[in-house]
Amino acid sequence: LGLMSAKWPDTIATTSSNLQFVLLDLDALGLSCALGSSSVTKYLMMASAFPAAVLWLVLCHALTMPRCLRKWWNQWKWAFTLNTVGLGLKLAFGTMAAIAFKPTMCYKHPNGHRSILSYPNTFCGGSDHWIMLCWGGILLFVFVLGFLVLCAHATWNLPRWSTQGHVHKVQSFRFCTSNFRFDAYWFILPQLFRSLGFALSVAVGTNIPPAQTALASIVLITYASLQAAVRPWKAPAINVADTAVNAGLLLLVSKSIQTDADMEADFAEYFTLAILLFQSCT
Repeated sequence: LGLMSAKWPDTIATTSSNLQFVLLDLDALGLSCALGSSSVTKYLMMASAFPAAVLWLVLCHALTMPRCLRKWWNQWKWAFTLNTVGLGLKLAFGTMAAIAFKPTMCYKHPNGHRSILSYPNTFCGGSDHWIMLCWGGILLFVFVLGFLVLCAHATWNLPRWSTQGHVHKVQSFRFCTSNFRFDAYWFILPQLFRSLGFALSVAVGTNIPPAQTALASIVLITYASLQAAVRPWKAPAINVADTAVNAGLLLLVSKSIQTDADMEADFAEYFTLAILLFQSCT
């Protein structure tokens, strides 16, 4: 929500700015002085946090493998290590998606130049911007979309793995199913698509806040409708809480719609073109 261009009430704007550390904002974490003022350095540090965390867990697993060290600690099992990695990526999925799309979020200055929304001193199209785009693309395709495809593959094959006795494969993807009922074990996919869709809506409509709010509302309504129909969580109270949170997010997004006549006219024009293109394709 803090990355959206929509106009928020002062309370929401203040709360969002105070919670930017969730997106690994180095300024909010108080680390900007140690790393300098370079936007590229700050972004690379943020985007590298997730690969570094995965490598750290793999290194910890490797340190438990030598026999001479087993008298101090037990050897880790690959299934549990992979499950821990998957759980961490699942919890950080929305943050990863938002950080991956940051270099694509350019806004236009009155003089015609464009800057990155999160790094106003970095102009879009320059060498620094291309470095950030390449690193964000790696994060997007390897860790965001790659993790999404891996979860989809596991969700499709989990019933077969269970019936064939592939215990280690099932344990490696326990993070996908542990919180959901057996008949809704696949609901991790709508969760991931919601996070990805919300981040994508923010990136697509950087210069058109009505497009942001419209796309974000579609994502939230689709997820909320599916969640209300399936009620996937094991605990009934979590189903109620999840519905309430989505309703609250939808109200916030709807309340933030700006009333700018020129902006609304541009949005209506783009939306009409999109409908005509869709009709011509179908």
